[in-house]
Amino acid sequence: MKTKRLAVLEIGSDTITLIVQNNKYTNNILFKGARHYEGFANGEFFKKEEIYFSILDLINECGVPVLPESILVGVPGEFTTVVCKEVTKKFDSLRAVTDADVVDILIAGNTYDNRSDYNTINAAPIKFTLDSGKQTITPVGVHSSRISGYISYILCECSFLYFFKSIAKRLGVKFEFTSTILAEVLHIIPSKLRDETGTLFLDIGYLSTTLAYANGDGILYMTSFSLGLGYMAAYISEGMEIPFEHGKALIPKINLYIANFNDNTYSITVGSRAYDYDIRTVNEIASGTIELITRTINRAIKQTEINIPRTVNVLLTGSNLAELPGAKEFIAHEIGRQVSVVRPALMHFDKLSLSGVASLIIEQQQQIEIKKPFLKKIFGRKK
Repeated sequence: MKTKRLAVLEIGSDTITLIVQNNKYTNNILFKGARHYEGFANGEFFKKEEIYFSILDLINECGVPVLPESILVGVPGEFTTVVCKEVTKKFDSLRAVTDADVVDILIAGNTYDNRSDYNTINAAPIKFTLDSGKQTITPVGVHSSRISGYISYILCECSFLYFFKSIAKRLGVKFEFTSTILAEVLHIIPSKLRDETGTLFLDIGYLSTTLAYANGDGILYMTSFSLGLGYMAAYISEGMEIPFEHGKALIPKINLYIANFNDNTYSITVGSRAYDYDIRTVNEIASGTIELITRTINRAIKQTEINIPRTVNVLLTGSNLAELPGAKEFIAHEIGRQVSVVRPALMHFDKLSLSGVASLIIEQQQQIEIKKPFLKKIFGRKK
């Protein structure tokens, strides 16, 4: 019997990653490859054509024997938006809620597939309300005469979908689309944290940052903006008038705990030469970049119509910025909330920078048995 192979393709803000897995066995990775590219900012790719060649190169590298039959494309936050709505289904009599009832609600609320600007790529429940007024995230099996669901729909820009579908056609492969941020929310954040008061999830990438307020199995609010670790490197380069490669090499050296600067320097090696740079200046620019990110976050939280309680904490992942000594504490101070760093619990993919691709792998493994097209858009608690 021919072994079926599936794959995930994460479109990061500076890297495109392809993972091919055997869907007969879990955690059976057949191929892992990545290509750096120019990336995107403000919802626009810098060099579109290089994306095709990067993906083509990755597919060719994985080889014909492991050519994937289907590729799940993780859509970045900058190309998506969230819409939430209440959807109700009434029953003829008092009876147990079924899986089919939940699916009916999710499908009934999806009125976005014929839009010219956005199409639905995911549907996920925030909560369900029974005729007794009781609210739950797991209604199946509970008796009720009706059920109402507050559902979160992730919509993707049609321009993104059209572009990647054209790439799929040129490559002769099949693309399916899903939200990378929603995958991270469900597979990195413990359900208990999401269910109680919700959680603010902050993914700081290389060129793009996404903030999501997650509750239940869905996302109530999400915003993205073009700032990240790459901007910090660029600001260091510009501020100190040094090559960008030097600014980038200084990032792993940064320690915001250092208070006694004196004449201390950060030492880096670029090529075969060693360079020393003033710690005070580097740290001031790094702190300024993080402050810019936190100001944007605070403004987004303040402007949203959704009430996000002050007790809701922040879970931080994404680029290695989260691991810079003192960065987490700096962010917590600036936004006035407790901040914890979270990473995926997937073997060989437990780095912060792999949070997106790890979550996509887990989601695809859980979706393997689903056959109906729309059901593959549905995220929720697995039995």
